[in-house]
Amino acid sequence: MKILSVLLLFLVFQINATEITYNLNKNQKIEGTFSGDLDQKQSIHLIFTKNTKSNLYEIIPFYMDLEENSIQFSSIETKKTASIVSYHIKDKNLTLILSHKFKKIKEYLIVDFDLNTKKKTIKRFDKGEENIIFRLKNKTFILNKLESSWDITEINSANNIIQSNIKINPKEQNDFESIFENTPEVVNTNEYVKNGSIKSTQAFYNDNKLIFINTNKSDFKTKIFTLDLVSKKYTLIHYLNNDLEKIKDLNTYLYNNTVFSVLVNKTDAILKVNNLQGENLYTASFKNELINYIKLEEIDNLVKNSSKKFNKPTVTVNTSVEKKLVLNIDYVNTNTYSYNYNWWFHHWMFMQQTHMQQTMQHIKINTPSFGPNPMLYDDLNFYTVKAEKKSIKFVMNTDFSINKDASKETINKEIDRDSYLDKLKKNKDLKHVTASFQENSLRYIFYSKTTKKFHIKTSKL
Repeated sequence: MKILSVLLLFLVFQINATEITYNLNKNQKIEGTFSGDLDQKQSIHLIFTKNTKSNLYEIIPFYMDLEENSIQFSSIETKKTASIVSYHIKDKNLTLILSHKFKKIKEYLIVDFDLNTKKKTIKRFDKGEENIIFRLKNKTFILNKLESSWDITEINSANNIIQSNIKINPKEQNDFESIFENTPEVVNTNEYVKNGSIKSTQAFYNDNKLIFINTNKSDFKTKIFTLDLVSKKYTLIHYLNNDLEKIKDLNTYLYNNTVFSVLVNKTDAILKVNNLQGENLYTASFKNELINYIKLEEIDNLVKNSSKKFNKPTVTVNTSVEKKLVLNIDYVNTNTYSYNYNWWFHHWMFMQQTHMQQTMQHIKINTPSFGPNPMLYDDLNFYTVKAEKKSIKFVMNTDFSINKDASKETINKEIDRDSYLDKLKKNKDLKHVTASFQENSLRYIFYSKTTKKFHIKTSKL
């Protein structure tokens, strides 16, 4: 049975420099919207609908370039609702990757749009059980963990999909299993998120390598699994973190093939730097060495709070305008904080959850409930914690020496996304709002109760 087909809609459609307006047909029921950035310069905006006449689900895609010129592509049609899991752009070709399930078939749909001709190409392949997705600027990697190997799918376009398999040495099987006992959290180093990931296993892409860093609180050992995408070989190393006695917690961050770690106990904290082979490149105590560059009260605050039971230390590295390293040392509450790699996806999920709650408002449930409280979703703080405290920041040279006089201004800016989204949330005329943050602007799609149309607008940051 043909699951997908091209759907050409003859609808009212207008384009100008900063705004798009779009009308739905009467038989199209709104399911939601999605917005995402492409390299923080271009963006995509999707409208999800269900056609009550055909009983099919439709995705209506829009693309906006750096100059805010827009293209509407022909719709994608599916038997069941599909969700977007990745997207990228390469050589005037926009690729969307959708997850779709029809009957017992779980699959990925690879949808290409030619930016010049608007031609659409669709391919699909089976979806694995334990997938890890790396969304890059010009391609997407999907890893499916098997019992003793990895299936790797490199998606450049619908017509350029490369699949390979990497076997794990039986002698390293136990370490392999321990690293991937919990699903790794992918960290996007092409953008800057102040506190990064706090998961026990973090995944990074750098220099044609997929790098997984695992820290175990039982023995505070760091394990690094590096997968070379060119040679299709891997290395697995581990090292002890015995630089501090009675460690309460630790966390890591990868920057340019270098692992930065922060370790804390109740009296001190340690900053250390290792390469991917485990060799130590730098180690310093906050109370002994770094006190020459950081105020004692800031160190005491970090040590006191990051060593608490429900808190966790964080370390991230950003590139300064002078091409130096700007380190951010902080702590977060593990009960409320969530790193949002693919922030666009979490925001989209939040909007779908909000829409579902609005639909259910007329239904009163009097029976006891268990599990997560859905009312938490009423506030985006459930996903993104606002900076209510001041973190420790300092600059390192590329040889890891401290530079007190260097600028802390960074290339990748830290954006308080909530402050912009709150303004949209307070506008009662807007429904189905999702937003995309570009380098210097905010682009968002919404349905207006007043105009009865969809709008895509751009606001300067």
